[in-house]
Amino acid sequence: MKRKKSGRRKGLKNKLSPEVTRKLGEANLHYAHGRYEEAILVLKEVVRLAPNLPDAYHTFGLVYNAFGDKKRALNFYMLAAHLTPKDSSLWKLLVTWSM
Repeated sequence: MKRKKSGRRKGLKNKLSPEVTRKLGEANLHYAHGRYEEAILVLKEVVRLAPNLPDAYHTFGLVYNAFGDKKRALNFYMLAAHLTPKDSSLWKLLVTWSM
């Protein structure tokens, strides 16, 4: 009988390639500086390289929310929430926006 490993599992961030990590950081910087179009271009590349990375979809949601496109932002937040089902703050945001 094989024993389960104890302790906390390593998160997804530990499994990301350096390229994905760099591009995600670049997209976040573009967002933080209000360069939303550039952020979208980089985020599309991040999603292509790591389609199951919730951070990219969350940042997409932030960008589209900043654009005022609530519907598109909600869709990206929903994708991020489904990829991180235990993130209660994101689910609460979705509930609030849905009302």
